[in-house]
Amino acid sequence: MDKSKQERSLTEPEDEGKSFNTDTKNFLWEKIEHSIYRKKRQQTIGMLSLVVTVFVVGLFFWMHIETDQDRSGEMKRAAQLSVNLLKHEEGRIQMLTLSKKGLKKGDMKLVKEQAVILKDSVSYVQQVINKKMADYKTVYVPYGMRQEVILEDGSKIWLNAGSFLTFPATFKEGAFRDVFLNGEAYFEIASNVHPFRVLTNDGTIHVLGTSFNVSCYEEDPEMLAALITGRIAFESENRQRFQLKPGQQLALNRKDKKVYLHEGEVERGMLWTKRQLALDRIAIPMLFKKLERIFNVHIHCPETLQQVRVAYSGRLSLQGSIENVLKSIYELESYQIKINEKEVYLIKK
Repeated sequence: MDKSKQERSLTEPEDEGKSFNTDTKNFLWEKIEHSIYRKKRQQTIGMLSLVVTVFVVGLFFWMHIETDQDRSGEMKRAAQLSVNLLKHEEGRIQMLTLSKKGLKKGDMKLVKEQAVILKDSVSYVQQVINKKMADYKTVYVPYGMRQEVILEDGSKIWLNAGSFLTFPATFKEGAFRDVFLNGEAYFEIASNVHPFRVLTNDGTIHVLGTSFNVSCYEEDPEMLAALITGRIAFESENRQRFQLKPGQQLALNRKDKKVYLHEGEVERGMLWTKRQLALDRIAIPMLFKKLERIFNVHIHCPETLQQVRVAYSGRLSLQGSIENVLKSIYELESYQIKINEKEVYLIKK
């Protein structure tokens, strides 16, 4: 066999009948193209579905965050307005009703609800007859008094002297149970699927059924939160989050914005509910500030006591008059106490 015939036998099929004709080739090519198009379409649909899902989920969370931030901001405005309206009220506990309509318009002509404030406790559930008439409530406890508030979910809050508590007329389904505190309060929170939050000017305390004490008076150098039972988390204004365990106390220094966690006898923070005060080597000016709130007086602190601290730790009984309480403090033994109505003077003997 010559070389040309051998090469042709290797490149050409032996059986011409077994080769694909033009129609068969076209059919197979169309089938391949259709298969490729179908795969590309499925990939495109899958990508579009993923994009739509991510968009919808993102939109939901964005709307939820925006709504939550709007609600928190609205409550803060209601709380601040309440402070401005009630801070001059002396000698009686007040409950103020605010409407969202009035807040949006900046209307200062808000009507105080004619609610009977009991001597020992305020049962919010029993007193609010028509919840549709109000959007926010603020309870104000003046110096020299204390007050218990029971929210509609059964949570109990004890307010210390000089404190403001703002809360919604009703907790919305699926939303946080938010209250705003300016002052000091001891909380016993009812368990619920919806988290409880305490908003303050310094940050937010996240709660899940627990008991704790918060002190956040605007004039104090630090904000304090002490956890008795359960679990809470503090979120600062710059979004730092701190988890607290039972027996821990958090202190936020308002000057340098630093947060400190301490282990100790956190029950001391709630002694005011038992008409007692923890000393713990407290500075005399700070002690006087606490006593001023409790007894609704103004104590004139002499220069000689400005840098003095109580030399021991213990409990100071708040039973009796301000004069008797001051006389029981060792560091004041060399001072004569004079009282003129609500003005208290300490004069060196």
